[in-house]
Amino acid sequence: MIDGLELPSSILDDCFELYFRDYHSRIPVIDPSLTANYVHSRSQLLFWTVIAIGSRRYRKHPTLISALAPRIMHLALSSLDVRSQPIQAIKGLMLILTYPFSSNAFIRDPTFVLSGSLLHMAMQCGLHAPIFSSDFSRANTRLTEKEVLRRAEIWTYVVITYQRSCSGCGHAALASLDVYNEQEQFKSLLEKLPASLRLQFRLNSIIERAHKALLEVGLLTMTSQQERTMDSLLRVFESEISGAEASLIDMDEYHNGFSNGDQPSSSSQWDRLYAAVARQDIAAMHFYKTETFDVQCAMTIFEASAKVFLLIESMDRDEKLSAHCPRYIFISALVGVASLARILKGPFASYLDMDRGSRLYRVAIDFLKSCSIEKGDLPDRSSTFAEQMWLSDKVFKNPDGTHNIALRIRTRLSGSPVHDAIKWWRDEFVDMRDRDGQSADHGIDIFNFTRLRLLAKRGRTPLGARL
Repeated sequence: MIDGLELPSSILDDCFELYFRDYHSRIPVIDPSLTANYVHSRSQLLFWTVIAIGSRRYRKHPTLISALAPRIMHLALSSLDVRSQPIQAIKGLMLILTYPFSSNAFIRDPTFVLSGSLLHMAMQCGLHAPIFSSDFSRANTRLTEKEVLRRAEIWTYVVITYQRSCSGCGHAALASLDVYNEQEQFKSLLEKLPASLRLQFRLNSIIERAHKALLEVGLLTMTSQQERTMDSLLRVFESEISGAEASLIDMDEYHNGFSNGDQPSSSSQWDRLYAAVARQDIAAMHFYKTETFDVQCAMTIFEASAKVFLLIESMDRDEKLSAHCPRYIFISALVGVASLARILKGPFASYLDMDRGSRLYRVAIDFLKSCSIEKGDLPDRSSTFAEQMWLSDKVFKNPDGTHNIALRIRTRLSGSPVHDAIKWWRDEFVDMRDRDGQSADHGIDIFNFTRLRLLAKRGRTPLGARL
């Protein structure tokens, strides 16, 4: 039972099994050999989070996730000051950040706030210094080599989850973790972790350094000299990602992929997707340029987003990616949608493969729709936004009809193209004048289709037909 909601053991067992079948492999912080009863005895937050994630596509009770979400969020917030088994609470927070619950205009997305809490809880437990964890504990305990390595692995997942959460919210990671992650003791432990985890850690470190370097250049207003400096930095970081991608050749052999002439394994497919997402993040920063934005920039962005969607298309076909898509990949798909729309509706569209771009944009819309687990959630609203933006003749254009792909929102790093595209969408589909000639901007949060429909029914805005 959780907060008045009682579930029979049959449902709990089903959801527990579904979690390990479909979701565990993306963030394997729980021993799959553990029983549901044992997990519950160690941490209620971790137990109920596993049950909730497993219920995301539970056909027998499709509304169970909606009933569990607010109860588990209350449990998560109350666990921030837990004194017993804090590492289990940390695992629960990581899972919530990886597979978050649905949010809407009436519920603020807690991702960014929880990510900061996750990081600080991990440091309070000494996970950032695995070998010296006893320095952060009242008990004078000696950890075995296996336990030290496990703590290093959990810290690595904490860092990756924190950085992805910040990036997905359009913020730079505020905590500089290099001072811990570059220590010789941790680097020696990192080499013993799984190859795919090391790759993710490396790619995230590149993105974090890129964001900080570009913020130092200045993104709000840029001179031509600053834009040329940005170009140099972007080339450096793109080269680093290429170096990480080159390591995938060895990983393919590690995963028994291309070395035997076979198709790449599921693991290597994920590794390639991680690299493609990182390259798209860097490529999206080209949008901050105005004076030096040219055909080459447009082609770089186009190819980066196309690679992401080709991999998503392949993985959705082979392993139904959309059914268990982590937040990080979904946000990357949204960045790709905004990037492709801006490029294909921009002044350099004639230099690009429009047929290929249009097909991949449709792939993206279908993927966003398939990621939806309940009506009105972010994937559902995002697919509607993407469709309307593609059909619009006004987005990314000045009143006189000339192209305008310059960013108006310049504070969200690689997320700015998304938030800027939403602003264009709002200008056309939301901020309209009502029947009395007054502004119909009701102060609605982005993608608030629920309230828009209610207003339309009451005759206060002519949005009903559009939605």
